[in-house]
Amino acid sequence: MAEAWLSSLVKWVLIDTTNNIHFEDGKGRPLSAIEIFRNLSHARAVPPSAEDTANPEHYRFLAFWLRNDLFRTPINIYDLNRYRVIAILDPADAARVAPGDLATFYPDELYGPPSAQ
Repeated sequence: MAEAWLSSLVKWVLIDTTNNIHFEDGKGRPLSAIEIFRNLSHARAVPPSAEDTANPEHYRFLAFWLRNDLFRTPINIYDLNRYRVIAILDPADAARVAPGDLATFYPDELYGPPSAQ
C-alpha cells in the first residue's frame, strides 16, 4: 500500500498496488488511508474485488515515514523505527505501540502536501 499526492484533488490518495485497487466514497471520490479508516462503512474498493484484502478494515493501521530518501541515503535496518510514526486512530489501538516507537494521536498534522526537496 502507498499513497500518492494528487495535486488535482489537493490530497493524498491510497493506492494498493498489490491488489490493483484504490478506494472511493459513495460519491466516487478517491480516499486517503485516514479517510478510509474514518469512513469504513462508505469506503469501497475500485475496481470491486472479492479478495479479503480489499476490505477497508485492512487499512486501519497506518504509519508515516519521516524520511523518504532511504534508497539514496541508506540507514541501518535496526534504526528504521526511528523514522516511522505510527498513527493511533482509535485509542484502543495504542496497546500495539511498542516501547520506543514513535506514535501520534494527531496524524492529520502529517498529512500535508509533499514538501519540495
